[in-house]
Amino acid sequence: KPPIYRETEETKSHHPVELPVMDADGGNRKVLRTIEPVIHSAAWSPDGKTLAITAATPAKPDEAPQVGLFLLPASGRGELQLIRLNAWTPSWSPDGRKLAFTVEYPRGRWRVHTANVNGKGEAAIGNPKVDNGSPAWSPDGHEIAFYQFTDQGRREQVFVMNADGSNVRQVTSDSAWSCGGP
Repeated sequence: KPPIYRETEETKSHHPVELPVMDADGGNRKVLRTIEPVIHSAAWSPDGKTLAITAATPAKPDEAPQVGLFLLPASGRGELQLIRLNAWTPSWSPDGRKLAFTVEYPRGRWRVHTANVNGKGEAAIGNPKVDNGSPAWSPDGHEIAFYQFTDQGRREQVFVMNADGSNVRQVTSDSAWSCGGP
């Protein structure tokens, strides 16, 4: 059965619909999965068995596409497991038990959240008054780096906080440039 939605030239997003993998040297490229209408980001689990992906796709057959955070076996086969709608930029904790991600809620407001890999135990940990996102766990799992807007929302800077959202501190402070995506 053809996908419910297919981009036309007028609406083309220029985002990928294929999720490829390759060797570190760029060789042996293969497509794991085609997900329409768009794939936004992907992150390997620490054990290499699962991918956390942000994609716009129907959660169930015959549904309209919605952006969400999904788990997918690293083989690319099997069902997508929806973890959360309106979630972006996943990052795995080093022990593989939690995910950090960016949630858009309400529309146009971005905030860092964490949850267990099954989606339970979700906590909003970013500053609710300022857009923040693109979390990245520290190698020891105790801290999360992320971007946060400063200067009345004009520039992104990199911040670090404890994994529970406490002890937030700014790492970059470039007044001329945005520093995002740690």
